[in-house]
Amino acid sequence: MKSDSQTDVLTLPAVDARSAGSSGDGNGSNDGDPRVERVLTALLAFRNGDFSQRLPAEWTGVYGKIADTFNDVLMTSARRASEMTRVCRMVGKEGRLQQRMAVPGVTGGWADEI
Repeated sequence: MKSDSQTDVLTLPAVDARSAGSSGDGNGSNDGDPRVERVLTALLAFRNGDFSQRLPAEWTGVYGKIADTFNDVLMTSARRASEMTRVCRMVGKEGRLQQRMAVPGVTGGWADEI
């Protein structure tokens, strides 16, 4: 992994989707660490619009930070989706054109979107 200092974008190595689910076979595997499988499963669910997934809060170290950050992003996405649904219902069905989205605590691109 490397960080591009001009854009602060994290560049990850390419992953072959065919081996992403393997465990310890030396072909882009996770060397048998079940936490990596758990992260992948949660990310795939999130990608498919399932905001109910959570990673374990009891993980420590780097995996703990990944879990905490993932869970925070998931909660923010769920709140944003819920707020979008509320505003769409009020504007589209009830004709209340003055409604605006509000998701407390969001910053950066999240805030710009809202």
